[in-house]
Amino acid sequence: MPFSHVHRACVVAWLLCLAAPAVHGQDAEATPPKAVARFAELIEQCARYERTLRNARWETVMDEPFDKPAEAIWAVAAHGDNRGEARAGKVDGRSVVAFDVPANSPGQLLFGKPVQGGFAVEIVARTDAKLPSDLSIFMTDPGAGRNDVGTGPGFQFGGHHNVKTAIWTGDHRRQFRTIVDTEKHAKIQPGKWHRIRLEVSDGSVRGLVDGVLLGQQPLGADYDPAKPMQPQFYVYGMPAVVDHVTVLALRAGPIDEADDAFREAFGERGLAEIEDDLALLTDLLGDPDYFVREAAQQMLLEAGRMARTPLETIEAEGSLEQQHRARHLLRQIPAPLNTDDNDPRKPQP
Repeated sequence: MPFSHVHRACVVAWLLCLAAPAVHGQDAEATPPKAVARFAELIEQCARYERTLRNARWETVMDEPFDKPAEAIWAVAAHGDNRGEARAGKVDGRSVVAFDVPANSPGQLLFGKPVQGGFAVEIVARTDAKLPSDLSIFMTDPGAGRNDVGTGPGFQFGGHHNVKTAIWTGDHRRQFRTIVDTEKHAKIQPGKWHRIRLEVSDGSVRGLVDGVLLGQQPLGADYDPAKPMQPQFYVYGMPAVVDHVTVLALRAGPIDEADDAFREAFGERGLAEIEDDLALLTDLLGDPDYFVREAAQQMLLEAGRMARTPLETIEAEGSLEQQHRARHLLRQIPAPLNTDDNDPRKPQP
């Protein structure tokens, strides 16, 4: 059928209809809907307090140079096809853990206690393999009854056989993103000590090698910052040695009404009053107007940790729309890292 003027007019009208929501969206972004505008001052106060909390430095929760007996803080994961033997030793005058993994087998070396929230794991390691596979840091759920590789965020630093360097954004069975081709970027150098760092904070996963950021990605939708994760060093089919392991926490600290930062941000207002107002804003996550829902969600994200309790309440008691949006926000808002001091330092293999 020839393309008539009538058809052309219909297509033009259809395109204009598609364009209209975008224009309205720009207007909505420039001027918040009236329903949420009254919360603007409160959100600015919350954001100011959040910035103060985030200014806290990374705090070291584990620093192991292996200059003392190391058996207390590492273990070889034992499940499925996992293989490998680890022992304390000396290389280049350094105290190390030597990890021997046979060809065509994975090896996982667990370090320290599980962590959660915002954290970083940094490992100094090397391999003398002529064709190295990868030197990687993965996080796994210790409560799953197994030490499976990649049930949490991870950073895979690839070599020759494994030519990809990748960020793992969550459970590898559902979330996996390759971000750097190592044929064009950093690659494992046999015999060279590399400092490999996995960092999880502010809704993102970052991978660094020797101080250079190789890439970052948003955390996967399945990642729960409140769930403890066990740090592990992963290699495939080759020997490696680990010289140093450091685990850092992004400590935000609890919300304290008597704290100077709290008073500076909120004046004489108390925590309960602020959370009541934020609860009214969480109600708007289910508003009939799409732009109101979007604006409320953005404001709650800017409110940061102050919004966690109201969001947890609406996630449990709200409508399906409110629950979905609250769950999404809770994954993005940083949670303080906690470790259970009653647990032994050595992870369970």
